[in-house]
Amino acid sequence: PELRVLVVDPFNRSSGHNLAMRAFVNANGGANCVTSMNVLNVISDVKSRLRHVMLMHRILKPGGLAIFKVWAGLWPERGTREQIINAFQIESGEEIPGGECCQNNA
Repeated sequence: PELRVLVVDPFNRSSGHNLAMRAFVNANGGANCVTSMNVLNVISDVKSRLRHVMLMHRILKPGGLAIFKVWAGLWPERGTREQIINAFQIESGEEIPGGECCQNNA
């Protein structure tokens, strides 16, 4: 199977590039895998962090994989997977399929 790595970055890519990548993902019904590298640790408020997590969830195809890397130095609670899953479910009102598998691995 073909593997494509697409980058969307509002600070280092043009808006035209970002729109083209979004259109490609939407045309293909979402992404099999999404990554968020050192984004959550620079978002200051919890509601905006949750919006970012929810955006990643919305982009994923069913059964897809989301990978979040957070630099622990600025996040004392360190945002364990259990905390993120619980916060997402409270904010969105929906269950994360398979979310229970992560709760003991935080």
